Amino acid sequence: MKRYLPAIKQYSWILLVCVVLSSGVGLYIAKSIPPAFQVSATILVQTGSPGTSITSLTSSTDPTQSLAEANTYASEIPTREVMIFIYNHDPAIGKRGFQPDDLLNDDTAVASTTSATVAITATATSRADAVFLANHVADGFILYSQQQSQDALNTLRKGLTDQLATYQQKQQQLQASLVKIGNTNDPNYIFTNNSLNSVNTTINNLQSQLLNLPLTVRSDVSVVQHAEEGDAVAASKTSIVVAATAAVGLLVGILIMMLMIFLDDRLRDEAQVQNKLGIAYLGSVTTSGALAAKPTQPSGESLAEIGNIYAGLKLTGLKTSQWQAPRGGVLLVTSAQEAEGKTTIAAALAANFANAGGSVVVVDGNLRKPGTHIAFNMGASADGLSSALRSSSNVDDVVKRSNVPGVWVMPAGAPIGDPTILLEQKLPSILTQMRNKTDIIIIDGPALLSNADALLLATMSDCVMMVVDVRHDKMAYLLRAKELLSSLAKIPSGVIMNRAPRRKRNKFYATASVVNTTATPETVVSAQNHNGNGHNGSNGQKSEPLVMDMPPVRTSPPSFGGVPLTPAGRVTPTSTLMEPPSFGGGMQYPLSNPGNMPELPLPLANNQPAMRPPARPSVAPPSPSRIPPSPSRPE
Repeated sequence: MKRYLPAIKQYSWILLVCVVLSSGVGLYIAKSIPPAFQVSATILVQTGSPGTSITSLTSSTDPTQSLAEANTYASEIPTREVMIFIYNHDPAIGKRGFQPDDLLNDDTAVASTTSATVAITATATSRADAVFLANHVADGFILYSQQQSQDALNTLRKGLTDQLATYQQKQQQLQASLVKIGNTNDPNYIFTNNSLNSVNTTINNLQSQLLNLPLTVRSDVSVVQHAEEGDAVAASKTSIVVAATAAVGLLVGILIMMLMIFLDDRLRDEAQVQNKLGIAYLGSVTTSGALAAKPTQPSGESLAEIGNIYAGLKLTGLKTSQWQAPRGGVLLVTSAQEAEGKTTIAAALAANFANAGGSVVVVDGNLRKPGTHIAFNMGASADGLSSALRSSSNVDDVVKRSNVPGVWVMPAGAPIGDPTILLEQKLPSILTQMRNKTDIIIIDGPALLSNADALLLATMSDCVMMVVDVRHDKMAYLLRAKELLSSLAKIPSGVIMNRAPRRKRNKFYATASVVNTTATPETVVSAQNHNGNGHNGSNGQKSEPLVMDMPPVRTSPPSFGGVPLTPAGRVTPTSTLMEPPSFGGGMQYPLSNPGNMPELPLPLANNQPAMRPPARPSVAPPSPSRIPPSPSRPE
């Protein structure tokens, strides 16, 4: 369940929408139903009251029996037999346009729990009809109850009368037998006489019962309160209808939400980065409006998240210890699709690295849709990477100082419709120049799946940072982007999850790629002579290894246009080596030695004195044991 909890939170809006829509439909249905009015008439049950009994005219009322009788009547009233009787004995109901089924559907009876009363409630579209139905059903049930009692009285009288006639006939037969026998001492006379006496007793009892029966009997039910129009109230069913439709909408919303979660193949959590993509996971950035508004000034939780991402670069092996001028590293920040927050993260990462004492150049590599200058609150400029690519301008002329100490920006300049060929031909040399002047170059590149520019930039970088917006990126697109990086660029890469769900605890997580393609920095390089075009000029002689204690350093900090890149407070190591080429002044030549320029002195291991190669390349080189090699400059 915890795995799907973020997805449930993300799609919870579906429940809200379905409930709101269904409630609206229910409200519309309730409003379309004609209004209804309800009113009640009350009847009282008095079991055993005078005139209601067929056996005694002076019997007393039994409250307990009345309560039981009231419940019996409450269940008897809303029956078809009763409603048909009322309809047949009350012509006004038919004239009003009602049928027995209308009485059955529109009238209800409820017995009170504290008194022997029954409330007959009628519902109709008008107050007058509701009052009419309630009163006529109440009066009709009184008539029905009285009719039932009268029928019972008549049945009892008829039974007693029939029995009396039978015994009177038998009396006559016995009297005739006595006259025929004549002898009072005859046993038959005695037996017959006894039978006659018994019959006479029965006849007397039957005549007594008939004399005690009332001629008529009234019902033990009476109306104590008739309905009036002023008592009628609107019987609104709006709340019931709305509640029912809202429940249906909630159920439909749950089904739709579960279907969306099942079909959702987006990147949900950090574990999927390694399990499904198989590349390094560097960290995550939660949704933060403050970071989007001021990406160069991260604070609070955003500052900690950017710091964790920078640490992830080092821990996963994507960033090596050699990222320092004149061996500055190149980091490409890209994404699978557009508008995933890569520019914001690139600017925040540059500010974080500069605050730690490094020098950074942020290059806007998206020449089709530039936007890095906006993140640094810089105006659009025609001079930038596009002008350097077109006219081979000096790097000093297109790199601009930002408002963040230690961070320089090379804007995109004028947009180029198809910069692919220019990037492939000119950008490597531009990056080579900047590597010697800064510690890290962050390229804010285009999306990998939008065009080939991002992939070309990846081949010129040391590692790639792919920003993934967890709200939009489907796994299929991420797998395509990963395939481009692994099969074509073959550059170490890592993933940053942007707009990730917030976590209260255990926020930090990073993991290296399944197959680590990060190049391990070598501390032992081959000592070789170069003939100026980058090929080995040792003439078949065996080269000897040379141990490098440290890269060559400069006597003054690197600069663009004479402005030092080193932030204030950073101590620059000193050395007796001559300063490498500086763009904007001093010696200028390509990094690959043309063959007619002396190599810079290189300190040897074990504090051996630095030696220079011969000034004339045409002279045959001495043996390798006497001349130290000149390693080519890193690109």
